[in-house]
Amino acid sequence: MSSLEVLNLAHNDLNGFIPSSLTKLTFISKFDVSYNNLTGDIPTGGQFSTFTSESFMGNAALCLRRDGPCFGQVTFEGTENNGTDTISTMPAMTYITAEAGFAFGLLTICNTLFFARAWRAAYFLAVDRFFDMLYVIIMVKVNKLRRKWEDKEHT
Repeated sequence: MSSLEVLNLAHNDLNGFIPSSLTKLTFISKFDVSYNNLTGDIPTGGQFSTFTSESFMGNAALCLRRDGPCFGQVTFEGTENNGTDTISTMPAMTYITAEAGFAFGLLTICNTLFFARAWRAAYFLAVDRFFDMLYVIIMVKVNKLRRKWEDKEHT
């Protein structure tokens, strides 16, 4: 396999990363893995520096930067990794920002309800009224359905 010249794996629904061992294929002149579900960095070295970006297009999570690693690189623990095979994920700052925003909003609401007695009373009164209104609406609908069914049984 070391004398392989063409490797076309386009449109094959492949998952995972491109193995760095493919850089050892010295005779490969055409390489195409476009339109799959590949992730991580494109291996560097060997013939890979000669392939155009069209060979890799259609892989949303594949890092197309060749001058350095992509932002937010994560490797699987427990697997043998020499630092070249990584999986590109959504940047970690996005998760941290979303979690911090959610926590801040939740704590703001809880603290307001805990420390402001008038707001707490108003909140629980509004919730109570909402459930009372919901109960009335459901009971009206149920009674209308009962009348329909009774009318159908008598006819």
